[in-house]
Amino acid sequence: MSPKLRKLAAEFPIRVRHRTFVLQDSPAKLAAAFGSAKKTKDVILGHWERCAEHDEGGRISVEGMRRQRFPYPTGLLSAKACKAAELQTGDAGHWVYFDAMQAAHLTENRNIANEGVLLDAARSCGLDAGRLRKDMYSAEVTQLVSQDRQLAAF
Repeated sequence: MSPKLRKLAAEFPIRVRHRTFVLQDSPAKLAAAFGSAKKTKDVILGHWERCAEHDEGGRISVEGMRRQRFPYPTGLLSAKACKAAELQTGDAGHWVYFDAMQAAHLTENRNIANEGVLLDAARSCGLDAGRLRKDMYSAEVTQLVSQDRQLAAF
């Protein structure tokens, strides 16, 4: 939905503030929520299939992700990376980084629970990957992600 949201933000005087939103923060919690790692991947990719039906840019490669051997990735480390990007460049940078990370995940079918993938996305956005790595493991970023998760729980 990011491209559609970008169009709205350009057309209307609105400010978009990205927040991190992590449903399950570990592979064990993902498997517990869906019954197993395989079921997790099947169910989530079913959701992505429906999203792909409405994606005007053809950015979502469900079959590519289905072929990947890694389990469906959890979002905690990528959420921390988004917050670290935000510390470097504000809301706009968070959004740019989020889009790069989503492309790595949905289009390139890379594992966004992998630090190297997240740092590649940072470099593609012109971010300082070393700083991003340091910040995404910091207490400050952990706290910011926790606050966003608390907001999402309401």
